[in-house]
Amino acid sequence: MQGFVMVLFGIGMMGDVYTTFIGIVGVLGVKLASHNDPLLTLGRLSTSFNDFPQLALAIIATSIIIGLNATTLEIIERKQKIIFPIWALAVFADFIASLLGSLALIKPGANPFLSYGLVFIITIFITASPCLFRYFQKNPIY
Repeated sequence: MQGFVMVLFGIGMMGDVYTTFIGIVGVLGVKLASHNDPLLTLGRLSTSFNDFPQLALAIIATSIIIGLNATTLEIIERKQKIIFPIWALAVFADFIASLLGSLALIKPGANPFLSYGLVFIITIFITASPCLFRYFQKNPIY
């Protein structure tokens, strides 16, 4: 059971990395080569050399954000006030970037009310995946 749970939250964590990266890239203004095929967004990012700084920043920011999210348990256990605001900002940025990245995956013509509502709820789970992965790694299920 433990391995199964770890695989599931590992997939969720990869989804968080993907949607956070896509959200940050979108905010930085890097255009997708084909907006009609959003499932291939990583493969269809603009390959212009001018976009290299934005892509590098998105990779760096995504790494830091996911790293802080994954260490939620350790940060809360230490109760050191200096790191808590940084962690809180990272989790908030993770949620916003992941939400924006997930919203970019909605195909035109989808029911707006249902798709936006479902994406919002799914983004909560996706954002929690790194923390939950670490939680179940630290507290195994038997």
